[in-house]
Amino acid sequence: MSDSTGPPRSDSRPARREAFVAALMWFAALVLTVGLSTWLDSMPGASVLGVPRWAAYGVLVPWAVFFVLHIRFCLDSGADKSKP
Repeated sequence: MSDSTGPPRSDSRPARREAFVAALMWFAALVLTVGLSTWLDSMPGASVLGVPRWAAYGVLVPWAVFFVLHIRFCLDSGADKSKP
């Protein structure tokens, strides 16, 4: 029988790092979204393609940027598996 109470295996470290970075990106996007949306909502302005300016620039743009950054991080971290 194998001992499951030992230290975590070394192959779980990349997954932990990826989860930590994903959580950090999520939290940064949340703080940026709340702050930017609040700031943009207090300013008068027109809509962007029918969407209120605070929602377009405060929600859609930051989350799209963080989504692209996260996908890029995931694809780059997958390339580390081929390194010895």
